[in-house]
Amino acid sequence: MRAGTKPTASRNLRSLDKDQIQRLAAAIATIVTFDVAMGLTYPLLSFLLKAQNYGEAVIGLNAAMTPIGLILVSYFIPPLVTLMGSKTLVRIAAVLMCVTLLGFKAFPSIEAWFVLRFLLGVAGGILFGLSETWVVQAAEGPARARIMALYAAILSAGFAIGPFMLPFTGYDGWMPVLIASSLGILTLIPIIFVQTEDKTADEDKAMTMLDFIPLAPMLVTAVFVFSFMDSGLLALFPIFGTESGLSKDVTSYALGVLIIGNAVLQFFVGWLADRLPKYFVIAGCSLTTVVMCAVLPMVMGDLMMWPVLVVLGTAGFSIYTVSLAIFGERFRGSALIAGASAFAAMWGLGGIISPPTVGFAMEAYGPNAMPAVMGIVYALLAVFIVMRIAQGRR
Repeated sequence: MRAGTKPTASRNLRSLDKDQIQRLAAAIATIVTFDVAMGLTYPLLSFLLKAQNYGEAVIGLNAAMTPIGLILVSYFIPPLVTLMGSKTLVRIAAVLMCVTLLGFKAFPSIEAWFVLRFLLGVAGGILFGLSETWVVQAAEGPARARIMALYAAILSAGFAIGPFMLPFTGYDGWMPVLIASSLGILTLIPIIFVQTEDKTADEDKAMTMLDFIPLAPMLVTAVFVFSFMDSGLLALFPIFGTESGLSKDVTSYALGVLIIGNAVLQFFVGWLADRLPKYFVIAGCSLTTVVMCAVLPMVMGDLMMWPVLVVLGTAGFSIYTVSLAIFGERFRGSALIAGASAFAAMWGLGGIISPPTVGFAMEAYGPNAMPAVMGIVYALLAVFIVMRIAQGRR
């Protein structure tokens, strides 16, 4: 298509039909209610463990139990979808999540929290993996990257609500876990309106998660790196902030701003990804993240901290958005379910490695080790992508 006849952003988005909009809205609503609950729970647990005098390494190891559950369940998602359908499986996961969240208050020992965080990963792997498959299935057309950017922006805004709520719910008592569990129950409502395409998995040769990974090494690597940052920040940014001189409330707000920064500028990144080679956009976001990680320790507690957090959140989290857009362009049928499972596994793997790695680094070298480790990982991703592009590979 010639540049002069290329559809505009608004025309592309207006081309969505009513059915497509309904499918997107229902799928996004399903995951966002769960997302708000998780945004509240992650920093809450870190604060509570720190208050009990546990070190960063233990906090990181405890946080790693969630991605362990996520990895283990991801391999079983395709056969479970074949057995019972994606909507039924998501309903079961939502109920499991609600019960698990209540368990954090009912069983306050560190041993119980290791088990509960594992179960939270099982529920989260199913909810995120299948909900995102629904979104990718519905996000068709030339504005795919902007649709995924809109989805990511809503997701980030939902997740950011959690840290902003903590100063009002308090850090002790039943209130925060009751709110998180109630939001999990609300997940069951939009599922009613979701239209799934599970049958497409039977139209071609069944593909497993392990079959998918060699087909898209750059995508799964980008998801791993995104998860490394996401899990590390959620588990240890509360500690990084307080040890950098911020109060507990300001640290919660700072984490919320970092997450919501992804929502503020996400659509712009999607607009770029619809016009430029998407892998170049991922590489550019990775390099921007490296720069922001280097700058962050120098601006903690200053006014400049807030815009740095916004840019860091946007660049760091956008690699996942663009990866989803590429995923939707390249794959169909059973490959979507297998790919969603592979993404969930990479998310889990990053979550297993990141919190303990960053936690041990912070104990050894101080709080600034957190952004340093994040910057190194994103620099390696940028190098990997540039090398693959130079070799003509995907």
